Amino acid sequence: MADKPQLEGLKSAADVAKQIIALSTGVIAITVTFLEKIVQPGSATTAREVPRLLKFAWGGYGLSILFACITLMAITGTFTAFDRKANGLPLNEQQERAVTGYEGHIRMPAGAMVFAFLGSLLLTILVGVTWL
Repeated sequence: MADKPQLEGLKSAADVAKQIIALSTGVIAITVTFLEKIVQPGSATTAREVPRLLKFAWGGYGLSILFACITLMAITGTFTAFDRKANGLPLNEQQERAVTGYEGHIRMPAGAMVFAFLGSLLLTILVGVTWL
């Protein structure tokens, strides 16, 4: 069976992905809810225009949610491989790599998740600084 610290690390990575999903959906929900307070019309005849940076931020939050889901699926696959190995079941090539320490299938989407989230957060802050 796998070392307990390695499994705990995977559990922690899953918790981080879940937090990113919660924070991203929360920021999207809050900005959409209060959009009319954030974006003021130019005049009585002009429609409200959502800042382009805010649209990019929403897209980035969506990407961070997508990458977080991919990360969670990769972690689940790794747990499955550990379970199969512990029960003496045969492993395919990807499962064998997962239990022998290869974590690229988790690190790549996790890195993209964090990058997308932090970039979106920066864009959201820029919208707050420049538009309010």
